[in-house]
Amino acid sequence: MSDEDQTTIGTKRPRDPYFEIVTTEEIEQRLNARPPNSSPNDSLSGSEEEEEGGSPKRFCLDVAEATTEEFESEDEEEDTAEGQICPLCEHATSEIVRDLTTLADKLAGRASQQHVTSMQLKIFEKRVAPLRWEGRTNIPKITRYWLHKHYNECRISPMRSVSQDIRMFEEAETLLRTNLTDVDDEGTTVLSSRTASELCRLSKGKMDALKFFHQLSKERELKEANEKKS
Repeated sequence: MSDEDQTTIGTKRPRDPYFEIVTTEEIEQRLNARPPNSSPNDSLSGSEEEEEGGSPKRFCLDVAEATTEEFESEDEEEDTAEGQICPLCEHATSEIVRDLTTLADKLAGRASQQHVTSMQLKIFEKRVAPLRWEGRTNIPKITRYWLHKHYNECRISPMRSVSQDIRMFEEAETLLRTNLTDVDDEGTTVLSSRTASELCRLSKGKMDALKFFHQLSKERELKEANEKKS
């Protein structure tokens, strides 16, 4: 074997920059968030964690930090948006925003807010794609954050408000049902009169909200039927 081949074989391979070589002691220290322990009696520095040559066993630990990028970007967008005017409020009378509002009203109480926001964002991006291709620079920057903020804080929708109230009543009823019983002085399990009274009050409020929601649904269906006829 030539000297050049021996040199090539003996050359250390460069390690991936996203990985770090650590010992089991360092792994435990990071998991427990404690400073390094240099005590010679440490259980992780004994012979069980050492190789034949006396050096501690080392492992390849992935230290990539890309998993937090999505959450950090959302927080950064919210911090950046503070003090800015809602772009959907600025263009509330435009055709595209009216179409997004129509979609929100049509799906209120029928689909989750996350699904509605995703559909609105897809429609907006599809509508403005030709304008961006033409090089337009006056296109409003409408993101998922602004869609969620506008249709939950800026614009009032009776259908969405009533549906949110109904969900709130249902969650409150679920919590009360878990504490519906009580134990008296004799150790007997009895019905909690206070919880039962509160549950009846919530049920009445929920029924009133459901009646109003049903009325709004009938009006919406009638409006949609008239639009199809025309």
